[in-house]
Amino acid sequence: MSNIPSPETRTAISSKLTTLIQTIESDPAFDRSSPSGLFHMWDFAKRTEYMLSEVDNIRQPGYEFRLPGQIKITARGDAAAQQLFNDALTRSITLDQLVSGPPMMRAMMGMAGPVSPEIQAASKAVVDAFKQQ
Repeated sequence: MSNIPSPETRTAISSKLTTLIQTIESDPAFDRSSPSGLFHMWDFAKRTEYMLSEVDNIRQPGYEFRLPGQIKITARGDAAAQQLFNDALTRSITLDQLVSGPPMMRAMMGMAGPVSPEIQAASKAVVDAFKQQ
C-alpha cells in the first residue's frame, strides 16, 4: 500500500495522465466513436485520472461524486482516500503492462492493435510519476 502523496505530487501524476490521454487521442488509430483497443485504453486512463481527482473529496463525510457510478467506493474518510489512491496506482500499473506488454495480452483483453512508442512512453511516465512520491 502506498501512502497518499502531497497534492503537488498528485498534480504531477495527474499531469502525466493528461499527457497519456492526449497522446492516445492524437494517435491516428484512435476513434472515440468506435470502441477499439485505443478507445479502451483511453477510457481506462480517463477514469483513472478522474479517480485521482477525487482523492481529497472522498475524505469529506457525505461527499457525492461528480460522476456517480465511476467510483465504487461507498465509504468516506482517510481510509477511503487511501483506497481510492491505491486503485488509481493499480490501474496505472495495469494500463502500463497492457500498453508495453505483448500484443497477445492486449488481444486477450479486447484491446488488439499496435501501440505507438509515444503512447508507451507516456504510459511509462505515469507509472514513473507514481514512483516519485
